[in-house]
Amino acid sequence: MLAVSCLIVLASMALAKTISVDIGNAGLKIEPNVVFADKGDIISFEFYPGNHSVAQANFDKPSQPLVNGFYSGYIDSASDESATKFELTVNDTTTPLWYYCSQQQHCQAGMVAVINPSNSSDQNQAAFAAAAKNAPNNAAPSNGPTGGVLTTDASDDDSGSSSSSSASAPSATSSASVSNTVTPTASAAASSGAASSNYKVSDVSFVGGLGLLFSLGML
Repeated sequence: MLAVSCLIVLASMALAKTISVDIGNAGLKIEPNVVFADKGDIISFEFYPGNHSVAQANFDKPSQPLVNGFYSGYIDSASDESATKFELTVNDTTTPLWYYCSQQQHCQAGMVAVINPSNSSDQNQAAFAAAAKNAPNNAAPSNGPTGGVLTTDASDDDSGSSSSSSASAPSATSSASVSNTVTPTASAAASSGAASSNYKVSDVSFVGGLGLLFSLGML
């Protein structure tokens, strides 16, 4: 039974992907703004200058935080990509995860996106962006991060500090008023409106799993 359990865990490890999403790289954009992920995949939100955030929302309230939704807090960078990332593990692939940047009017300017949209003809990224454009205000959760963890990539950190943690998010530095876990599905790209649906898979790791198999005498 132990061997079977280990094989199931290893299979999940082998199939899980890390999908990178750029927040604010080349203007007020989220790229890609549509992602399809599988259960267990990790969405790695990578932040660029502009003191951006990602906050989960309902489709019909694109600039308002979803109660108990995921939220990164504000993450800034002096130049290029921040060493701090927000990582979200997708645990449910049946419900679309709509989200936006809660900084000032960034949501209204087009910083909105979705993970695992449905096949609905009227609930797609383009419709979500159109609704966000006309939203009267932009709000953020009162605390964060929630629903994921903040990690620090030493290779991107000019100060040389390193490693990952679930430390509290940096404070907002602008007038924006200041949270759950996500999983991308590799299911075929369904109809999702005028959106960029290609994603970057930055890391698939087997090494630890193979080592465990050797230790169990299964290889």
